[in-house]
This record gives sequence, C-alpha cells and structure tokens, in this order.
Amino acid sequence: MLKRNTTILLFAALLLGGGVLLFEQYQVKNPDAEDTESGTALFKFTEDQVNQLTITKPEQTLTFKRESEKSANAWQMTAPNQGPADEAAIAFVLSQMTTARSERTLEVALQEKAAFGFDQPLATIKVTLKDQTTHQLVLAGKDPVASAVYAQIDPPTPETDPLAVALVPVALLDATERPLNEWEQQADQGDSTPSLPDPN
Repeated sequence: MLKRNTTILLFAALLLGGGVLLFEQYQVKNPDAEDTESGTALFKFTEDQVNQLTITKPEQTLTFKRESEKSANAWQMTAPNQGPADEAAIAFVLSQMTTARSERTLEVALQEKAAFGFDQPLATIKVTLKDQTTHQLVLAGKDPVASAVYAQIDPPTPETDPLAVALVPVALLDATERPLNEWEQQADQGDSTPSLPDPN
C-alpha cells in the first residue's frame, strides 16, 4: 500500500512539474504576452537620428536644430530666440519620445475629439530625422485620474473617423513644460575661484 501511494505521489509531482515548465516556456516564447505586459513603443527611431525638433504649445512655438555631432553645443535654438540650446532639456524630450510606451489605445469618434482635448492640444512635438522623415506626437488632455495623457501618434491628414488615441505617460507632457529660459543654454557664471590678496 505504501509503495502504491509513493508511486501516485511521484506521478502527481511529475505532472505538476511538467505543467509549470510548459507555462514558463509559453510566457517566454509568446510575444503577445510580453507586449501586453510592457505596452507598445510609440516610435521606432532613436535619439541620434533626430535632426530637428519643434515643440508647439498654446503660448509659443520652440524650434531646435542639431548643428554638429562633434560640437559640445550640438543643439541650437532657432525660434523664438537664436542661440545654443540646453542639451539636457532636448535630451529629456527625445528620451521620452524614444522610450515611452502606450499601455492602451482607444477609438474616439471625430465629433468627440474636443472632450479629449484635441481641439486645443497642450503640446505638439514634431521631429525631423536625418533622412527628412518626420514624426509627430499630439498631446491633449489627461485621463480622469491624471495617470496618462491622451495622444495621437503621427495623426493622418485629413483626420480619420474614428481617431486612434493612445494613452501615453504624463512624463511626455512634463518634458515640454518648462519656461523659455530653461530651453536656452545658460551663460557661464565665470571663475568662482577666489582671488589671492595683493601682497603689496
């Protein structure tokens, strides 16, 4: 009797172990399971492919151009002012665009676009790549719990009905919300080393 119970327990353990192994293999090999967990990438370009950047907000439009790969001040602001741009500010926007993922996509009737904020977007980010390809991200209102932003990724012209609306991280909108002076490279404050007293 004891031998029979041992055999049954061994058989059950083998079945359980095999089931766990099959489940783990499915999780690794099934790309749909991985995409559902991590979301969908907004764009496929990389930061170093971007040659121009335009950020349009209700109060102003900012434009930047990459002047040189080798220069310490690779990015220049061309509007509303002209001069070296703050590299960190540009890098933050491009990093968000190239790494952000959307967890959900909605279909919104064209007549309802104002309810989602697309009649007056909070920001529109447009990039031009080195091969002259352009991409655009339109950021509208936040969702009811302010955990995501309604966005259109490369919206078609003319508009389609319904609109394809993605929920994207709020950090994308945050990346555009800084005063004008923070987009410009700040002048050096000079040498802060204290001068030695005159021996005479």
